[in-house]
This record gives sequence, structure tokens and C-alpha cells, in this order.
Amino acid sequence: PEGGIWGLAAWRAGLFEVQDEGSQIVALSTEAVPGDSVLDYCAGNGGKTFALAAMIQNQGLVWSHDIDQRRLKQLRGSIERTGARCVQLLQGPDLDAPFGTGLPPDAAVRRPRDILRYDPVTGEGGVDVVLVDAPCSSTGTLRRHPSLRWTLTPELVEEMPALQKAIMANASRYVRRGGGIVYATCAINRLENEAVADWFQAAFPDFEAWPFETSGSNRRALLPHVHDTDGFFIARWRRRRAHAPQAAAGTAEEDQLADLDRALLEEVDGEIADMDALHDDVQRV
Repeated sequence: PEGGIWGLAAWRAGLFEVQDEGSQIVALSTEAVPGDSVLDYCAGNGGKTFALAAMIQNQGLVWSHDIDQRRLKQLRGSIERTGARCVQLLQGPDLDAPFGTGLPPDAAVRRPRDILRYDPVTGEGGVDVVLVDAPCSSTGTLRRHPSLRWTLTPELVEEMPALQKAIMANASRYVRRGGGIVYATCAINRLENEAVADWFQAAFPDFEAWPFETSGSNRRALLPHVHDTDGFFIARWRRRRAHAPQAAAGTAEEDQLADLDRALLEEVDGEIADMDALHDDVQRV
């Protein structure tokens, strides 16, 4: 049909989404179930948001967060098309700017970040699982976007881990006691993958490895020549169930990295936006 897949009546009716199998595996790694509260921290154009909404079967809540209001506007249109009533949009580095409708009744006096955030002093609050599909160099998409090898710069790759760490530090604040956090990139390099996972595991002792049943490891790599998907790296952890009260809302390092979130996102987002034009369909999924 004219317009390709997006011209099909079934897609316009919200009966299906187009998504790489690797992206589906990332969403499935959250193990979200009906009734869960889920935070898609780097939602982009919302492919994984809607995969999560399908997983919880509109029973629960998917908080879909991004700093780019343009993407959230597109997401709002997709919510109307798909009928994903469980999705709530949030915009801004601190999750304090509701975008759309459907907030809890007390949202007029309490900010979304206060509703979602885990309190390390009391051990209360937080969501069941946070998905961090982090901005990355997208080297795992080279099979479909070979032009990236001429446009991707070493400097951008080297900048990514600092941004990814800052995002993880901030996103970890929204995981409830016993809840999970999933880190994923569509990159194929240790700098953005294993090195960031090693850092998180060492820097946040309140989290423990959440292994995949099939491997016994909390890390998984998808490779185009092996799995016939885009290249992905996935790592996941759970916040420990035992609660040791803390005197402050986080360590000095955590606070410092969370502050970096705003500055780094603004600095790198422009470069990522330029890359988006080259692989826009990847960002859809």
C-alpha cells in the first residue's frame, strides 16, 4: 500500500507495531507483568513503551519519559492510535513535568518524580522495574545503516559512557525495593556496555545481579551475525529487598552523576539528533 507498512489499515488501527526482534528482547528482559508500574526512562519514539504496555495488558502503568518534547508529542498520537491507556508521558530530566492526561488524582500537588521515587531513608516508593534504553553510538545497527561508519566519530563514542552512567545513576532512584533496572544499548563495544555495567555494579551496592534464567548471568549480548537481530547489550539488576536505612538520598557520587544528567543530555542530544536522521526507523523500535 501507499506509505508501506504504515499505510496498512491494521497498523492505523493499532493492531500491531513494527519492531526489531532485538528490541522486543530488550522489553521482555524487564519481565513486566499485568499490574506492574514500569518506567521507560529513555522512551524516544516509544517502541519499547508500547511493548511494555502490551506486556502488562493495560493493567498497571507505564511511565514513558524523555527529554525531547517532540518525541513525546509523537508518542501521544501513538497512544491514541494503539489504545494504550496505561501509558503516561513525562518530560524533563527530573520527571517533574507531566505531559498529557491520566495522572493519579493527587498529581496536582505532588510531582511525578515524588510519586515514583524510591526513598532510601524509609525504603518506600519506586516502581517495579525501570528500563534504560540508553543513548548510544548505535554501532549495533550498522547492518541496516552502513553510512554510520562514516558519520560516527570516535569523540562521540568516547563521550557516551559518561552520559550513560549519569542516566543510570538518575534512573536507579526510581526502582522500588526488590524492583529491577534493565540497562540496554544498541552498541557493540565494551566501553558502552560491559564497562558501564561493571561501573554500575561497583558503584551501587544496593543493587544485585538479576540473572537471566537461560544463562545464569545478568548480562546478554545480541549479535547480528549470530542472532539475526540488531546488535544489543542488556544487563539487569534488582534493588536488594533487605533495607538498611540511609541518612541521605544517595551517595555523593550518585548525586554528582545525576547532576551530570542534565548537562550531558543537552550537550550530546544535539549530536544524537543529527544521527537520528540516518537511522530513524531504529529509533521507532
